[in-house]
Amino acid sequence: HALTMREMDDISGGENYREKTILTAVDEPDFRDPRLSDMVQPKGRKTPMTPLEVIRALLQPGEIINLYSKISELSGFSDAAVKEIAKN
Repeated sequence: HALTMREMDDISGGENYREKTILTAVDEPDFRDPRLSDMVQPKGRKTPMTPLEVIRALLQPGEIINLYSKISELSGFSDAAVKEIAKN
């Protein structure tokens, strides 16, 4: 089964650690796609979903971790990059 957010928090050692980190990359999402727009502000809801709520609705916790890892790797924050910086 896919891990829940609570299980992921227990594993990572801090409540919502990965989610808070991922949200730095999701400041102002673009909701031009009407399907996403309908999901972000469903009928009957007065306020739109927050970026965190959108991510939780779209992705499983494991997918969030994979996305975080890939963004970090592409940004140069992989373990190899850290070791390379430490050498110099």
